[in-house]
Amino acid sequence: MPSPVQLWAENGRQLLSYFEADSDLVALAMRAGELVELRRIPALGWTPTVRAGTVVSGDQFVASSQKRDWLSRAFDASAVDMEGAAIAQVAHLRGVPWVLVRCNSDVADENAYADMARFSDYAAGNAAALALKMVELWTA
Repeated sequence: MPSPVQLWAENGRQLLSYFEADSDLVALAMRAGELVELRRIPALGWTPTVRAGTVVSGDQFVASSQKRDWLSRAFDASAVDMEGAAIAQVAHLRGVPWVLVRCNSDVADENAYADMARFSDYAAGNAAALALKMVELWTA
């Protein structure tokens, strides 16, 4: 069962919601990450790794290393996105265990728009590979 939502408010206005991913699904994703072969990104010279951490989600595309660094410090964020909170909130409201699988297409800096276009195929392929490995392990 999903953990309770933690809310922070100022003057009666909600500022932040926090949703905790299902620990069993996080463990499954980490196990899949040990077994799946992710595609190397030649232009960057590295292969992505699977990590667990906090993803902050909001209504803006982050393309600033200064803002990215602030989000990392303020919320101990490993990644930023624009979709994750919606998925977590709906799953929470429906009582459905969830985990967010992200493969970032950029590093949320000043080159984010160009990087997203260059690396989105790698990100999508690697996220799909991890998700498929998770399903394979789950049904085994």
